[in-house]
Amino acid sequence: MFCATAITSVVWIIYLQVFLRSYLRQRRSMILITAAGGRGMESHCIVTQLGLEPISILSVILDVADDTTSLRAVIPERNELMVDEGNEQTLATNQGPMAVGTMRDIGRFSTLLKRATDDNPEISEMGEIVRITVTIVAATSAGPTLTGAARSFAKVVEQSGRTRMRGMTVETRQLHTRKDRRALLGILTQDLQDNRVPTTRA
Repeated sequence: MFCATAITSVVWIIYLQVFLRSYLRQRRSMILITAAGGRGMESHCIVTQLGLEPISILSVILDVADDTTSLRAVIPERNELMVDEGNEQTLATNQGPMAVGTMRDIGRFSTLLKRATDDNPEISEMGEIVRITVTIVAATSAGPTLTGAARSFAKVVEQSGRTRMRGMTVETRQLHTRKDRRALLGILTQDLQDNRVPTTRA
């Protein structure tokens, strides 16, 4: 009798672990980052939300590399689409919610690079850009922690002389681990501190 009870308990524990892992996996975000709709730096960077829970994009991080250097910029806003007060458009920001199965064009790679240069002027002093890594930082309804995804694109010159942005990996890397979330939080916190407006005492 005792053995039967013990075996039943073990089976239920295993079943609950499998169910819990499946449930947590379903609630994880699934963000795709692709290049489409153009050639080279003029192609568009597309973000697609394939998770089962809605997300809200908080920021876009760009890591830009030439043959010797890599620099980083945080670019949540689309400065090129900013308009005068009273005529605001939600298109002027990369931030905001994304429902399940939706996609968002966050701009051409050339425009992303310009925005990155505005955020980090040192990028303008780099040599020819050969790689751009796009990282999406988002929040989910599943909990208070951050989530995200990243994919690197290489600038490739074809035999015809045309250039294109080619993904360096087949899949977009999902940033779900505790280490990933800590790294994302650290980047955004540092950017907030670097751009904080100094206060003056009266």
